[in-house]
Amino acid sequence: MSQATRPVAASPESQQLIDLCFDVAEGKMDVYPQLENAVSARQDALTQASDGFFASVESQPADFQQKHKVEIDLIGKYFESYDAALEQILKFKADPKKELLEESAHMLAFCSNGMPAAMSAYEQKLLSEGPHRYPLINVFTNLGKALREKRTSLEAWVGTCKQYDAFYTEALREVNASKKQEAAGVPERRKALENIVAALQEMEKFTPTTSGAKFEEVIQALADGHRDLDEAVAAYNREITSGPTGAPAINIILNAAEGVLAKQFQPRMLRDLCTAQIEATQEGIKEMQAVVKAPHESSVIQTETPKALEAMEGIEEALLAIVAYCDAQGSEEEVRAALRDLQDLTKEMLESKASLDSFSENYGKVLCPHCQTPNATSNKSCAKCNRVLPQMTGSELYGQTAGSFQALEGESVDTSRDGVITTTMKEVFDAYEDFKGEKMSLEGFLAVMDDYLDKTEDAKKKLSKYHAPPVPPEATEEERAKAQEFIDLCAEALELLAQGVEETEYGLTQMRDGASDDDNDKMVEGLRFYYEGSQKMWQVRRLDDALQKYIHADDSNAGEDDGYAQEDSADLA
Repeated sequence: MSQATRPVAASPESQQLIDLCFDVAEGKMDVYPQLENAVSARQDALTQASDGFFASVESQPADFQQKHKVEIDLIGKYFESYDAALEQILKFKADPKKELLEESAHMLAFCSNGMPAAMSAYEQKLLSEGPHRYPLINVFTNLGKALREKRTSLEAWVGTCKQYDAFYTEALREVNASKKQEAAGVPERRKALENIVAALQEMEKFTPTTSGAKFEEVIQALADGHRDLDEAVAAYNREITSGPTGAPAINIILNAAEGVLAKQFQPRMLRDLCTAQIEATQEGIKEMQAVVKAPHESSVIQTETPKALEAMEGIEEALLAIVAYCDAQGSEEEVRAALRDLQDLTKEMLESKASLDSFSENYGKVLCPHCQTPNATSNKSCAKCNRVLPQMTGSELYGQTAGSFQALEGESVDTSRDGVITTTMKEVFDAYEDFKGEKMSLEGFLAVMDDYLDKTEDAKKKLSKYHAPPVPPEATEEERAKAQEFIDLCAEALELLAQGVEETEYGLTQMRDGASDDDNDKMVEGLRFYYEGSQKMWQVRRLDDALQKYIHADDSNAGEDDGYAQEDSADLA
C-alpha cells in the first residue's frame, strides 16, 4: 500500500502512530518496537486526558450532565474507539496481520480528527450560556474573557474565529450568487453578512493583551450584524410567504407556481414544495377524519369539522394536479384551475379552523348572563362587566362536591351514585332528551323551562327569609361556643344554597334560550349549570336534616321560635 493512501490525523502524535502502522504493514518489521513504545506512551496520555475530562464532568450537578449528555457521550465514544485502536495495534505481535494495522491507523485518524470537533462543540455549548439572546455572542464574550485571563489558548480563540468566519463567508457567497438580488431583505442580508465577516476577521487578530474595551466593541459589532441579519431574513420571509391566503406554506406554493409559469423557476422546486405539503395535508386529513367520526354535542364541531375535512381533501387534489403539471402530465390551463382551487379551498379551510379555534378557546368557560362574555370557571366576577358570575362546582369559594346529579326539589329516584337524581331532575332531563330527540315540541319544552323558572323565582324569595338564630344572651360560654358552631354551619349552608339557586336559574335560562335559538352549545351549557346548581341545593337539604337534629339535640322547644333557619330546604321548590 502506497504512502499516498495513508490517512491524515489532526495531531502529530496520532500521525506518528499512523505512519509507523503503515511502515510495519509494508514490511518494515524493525520499526515495530518503536511502534509499541509510541502506543504505550499514547495510552498513558489518553488515560490521563480521559480521566481528567470525566472527572470534571462528574463533579458537575446531575442536571448539567443531563443537559450536555449528547456531547459528553460522543466524546466518550471517541476516547473508547481511540483506545480500542491502540489495543488492536498491540495484538499485531501475536497475530501479525497487516490488515489490523491499517484498520487501526484509519480509526486513529478518524478519532484524531473527530475528537477536537466534539470537544469544541461541547466547550462552545458551555460558553454559549449567558445573558445575550444570541448564543454566539455569549461564546465570544466568555471565550474572550478566558483568553485575556489566560485560561484558554490563543489557538482556541483564533480557531473559533476562523470556524465562524468560514461559515459566514460561505453564506455571503451564496447570497451574492442568488438570482434574487433585489428581493426584499436580500441587500440588507448581504450587508449584514459582510459586517459579521469583517468583525470575525478583526477578532482573529486579537491576543491576550488586546484590551477588554476592544473586545466589547468588536463583539458588539458582531451582535449588531446578527440583529440586522435577523431583520433581513424576516423581511424576505414576509415577502415570499405573503399572498391571498392566511397560510404561508400555501402562499409560497402559489408564488412559486407563478414563477414556474413565467419560466423563472424550475418545476422541480415547485414539485418539492407541493410534495411536502401533500404529506402534511394527508396527516391533517387523517386527524380530521377521526374527529368527524366521533360523536359531538357541539353544533360548531358537527358543522365546521366536515367542512374543514372537505376543504383539506380538495387541497390535496389541487396539489396533486400541480405535481402532475411539474411532471409534464398536465396543461397550463389545468394547473391554473388547480391553483385557483388551492387558493379558494385554503380560505375555506382557514375559516372553519377559525370557528373551531374560537369554540375551543371558549369551551368550558362560564358565559356571563349579563354581557355574554366567556370567563374562566375560576372567575367569581365577569372580566368585562364585573358582575357576579354563576360558579361551577369545585371552585375555590365552595370547595369540591360530588359529581352526580342533585335536586332543587323532589324525592330521590336513584341513590346508586355518590348523590341522587330526584323526580324533579328526572323531569327536566327527560324534557331535554325528548326535545333533542324531537319527541317534544319547542312549545312543550319552553313550558317546562318556564314552570321551573317560576319555581326558582319563588325559591329565591323564600331564601331571603333564611337567617341564623342569634346567640341567647344568657347562654354559658360552652353554649355560646356550640351556638357559634351552628351559626357558622348555617352561614355556609345558606351561601351554598344561594349559589345553587343562582346556577339553577342560569342553567334553565340557557336551556330555554338555546332551544329558542337552535343553539346546541348553549343548551348543553345550561344543562350542566342546572345539575351543578341542583347538586349544591340537594347537598344543603341533606345538611339541613343534620342541622335540625343538631338544633333540637339539647332543647325540645328550640324550634318554637319563628323566622330562623329551621325550614326544610326542599320547600324552596
